[in-house]
Amino acid sequence: MSQAMQTSGGLRDFRIAESLVGDTRHFVNDSVTWEASPPAKRVCVLQVQGAPVGTRVMMVVLEHKLSEPKVSFIHPDGWVRRLCLNTKHEDLGGTHKHHIINGDIESAYTPTDIPQVPLSRYVSAGVHREIMEAFLNECNIRLGPNYRWSDPYPKGGSHE
Repeated sequence: MSQAMQTSGGLRDFRIAESLVGDTRHFVNDSVTWEASPPAKRVCVLQVQGAPVGTRVMMVVLEHKLSEPKVSFIHPDGWVRRLCLNTKHEDLGGTHKHHIINGDIESAYTPTDIPQVPLSRYVSAGVHREIMEAFLNECNIRLGPNYRWSDPYPKGGSHE
């Protein structure tokens, strides 16, 4: 099921958005590092090589909502694709993806290519990697030879 709505912060030129997603020459080539950010979340940003300068993929994981990460493919002028896991907003419930379909209109739909993550305070080690890499694949962003993963909360959130 897909739902169209007014976009908030999305890249207004959908032709650029579609060309970014359709270009298979893009890749990420960084080691994943996580920065602490208030309130109680960790953020990683990966620069997308072969795309306009400033194009990046960002994942946000809240310490007390580990099963609700958000991932975005971002052009300097706005987001291109977004993924929300186990998150309800607007008229959407649960896991869904957003993409620009025309100018200031976006569409959101329930994905079939993202690993299912039970809504929980804790998650298994590696689940955020599976989510990130599935999202990168959907955006046609390859993994470069220097790409290395690290979990945002290495013990699955059970850290003390």
